[in-house]
Amino acid sequence: SIIWNNTRNSGTITALTGGSQSDFRVSHSILNDNTENFSGDQYASNIWHYEPQFVDYNNNDFRIKSTGVGVNGGNSALYSTHGTLVTNVDYYGNNRTEGTIDIGAFEHQTPINRAAAYLYVDKNVAGGNGSGDSFVNAIKELSDVMQYTNIRTLNSSSSVPSTYRDNFNGVSIYVAKGEYTPHYSPNNFNHASSADLNSFLLSKNVQIIGSFAPKDGIENYNDRNLKNHNSVLKGNNHKHLVIAAGGNSSGAVLDGFYVTGGNASSGSNIDVNGESLNASFGGGIMVQGAEISLKNLVVRGNKAKDRGAGIYVEKSNGKIKISNSVIDHNIAGTSNDQGEGSGIYLNNGSQAIVVNTTVTQNITNRTSGGGALHVKDHGKFKIYNSIVWDNRNADATPKLLNLTGGDDSDFEVYNTIVNANSNPDGISGDGHNDGENSGKINFTTHNPMFVLQLMLICIKMLDWQVEK
Repeated sequence: SIIWNNTRNSGTITALTGGSQSDFRVSHSILNDNTENFSGDQYASNIWHYEPQFVDYNNNDFRIKSTGVGVNGGNSALYSTHGTLVTNVDYYGNNRTEGTIDIGAFEHQTPINRAAAYLYVDKNVAGGNGSGDSFVNAIKELSDVMQYTNIRTLNSSSSVPSTYRDNFNGVSIYVAKGEYTPHYSPNNFNHASSADLNSFLLSKNVQIIGSFAPKDGIENYNDRNLKNHNSVLKGNNHKHLVIAAGGNSSGAVLDGFYVTGGNASSGSNIDVNGESLNASFGGGIMVQGAEISLKNLVVRGNKAKDRGAGIYVEKSNGKIKISNSVIDHNIAGTSNDQGEGSGIYLNNGSQAIVVNTTVTQNITNRTSGGGALHVKDHGKFKIYNSIVWDNRNADATPKLLNLTGGDDSDFEVYNTIVNANSNPDGISGDGHNDGENSGKINFTTHNPMFVLQLMLICIKMLDWQVEK
């Protein structure tokens, strides 16, 4: 059964209450995680405290989506002691024998195939059965799918019995163009008390791949055009828009998205997969104790009160590889002389491999140090075939701050175009570089000539010709 969001006059949510000698026997059910103590002979097993994913809670449609934890989450044997499973139907007259019985009053007729190699998401899908087995039957909300995969790969959780844990290793989630917003807390997979605490939490070994356009016939990976058909992970000042935390996020891939609108504006730390995440770090993408791949991204327009407005990486087992991406117009620091790593911040032995990526026009509210790519405390940057250009601080006369680092920081830079810092936190504009890759610096400071710059030069040349 589902016992959810029942309240007292005071507004306090409560599920089960009882006095002395009361007796509850609860199994294979979904309840708010605030059930009061009760005494008496009691039996409780296989209880979930996760948001059930009702189809339309506000309009009293209490069917659960195909991605809800209650789908195939019941126990048919328990039902059979109170009815005839073969012949009984649910509230709407649907057969109760669609696989394992569901939890709640309604039986979902087209559940997700747990053995599927691909799941499909389309915000704008019309019709279909919501099973996620194709773009025709796509699931509408990426956040719903990610709650589903996270719950079922959370092997350390005693709330999910081993018989219900799915192995999603290697599964790819294909996401059609459109804007997607997170709806669940990465801490407990329920709606957070404040919407800005919801995040997209990456799941272990799950690939989330965006920018498909099924209505235009673009359903294959190599046919994507990220410029014309972009999938957007859209924050509204969410603390950490995307999170990869601990071993339960390692091996994840995020590919083909705009990541925008994150804002790590401070507040209490949040615990995710055993990691305590600082609410002032990592507005766009927060990575702590996980190793992930980032591909074909635009990380733009994110903020952090302190560190890593675009991307923040923490701990020696925190590692990212980012390729074919753009990191621009992110802002680190909300007041003067605050903020470091407006593009990417590495801390505490974490590592980043940056390949064929452009980092430009990021702003740090700091008079010295803390550039767009900032590394500290034994962190390591390896930057190849990339452009790091025109990243500055917010002074009245902005200074260039591209590569900077603290003691024992480590840069390895090859075949890359970088402005020399005009106010370096180190020597010769290169930032500190006294780690094991000391001296492995090979970049040019020649202007990369972005398209708009080339256009302006051509216009000036034309004007000169006319004047001649």
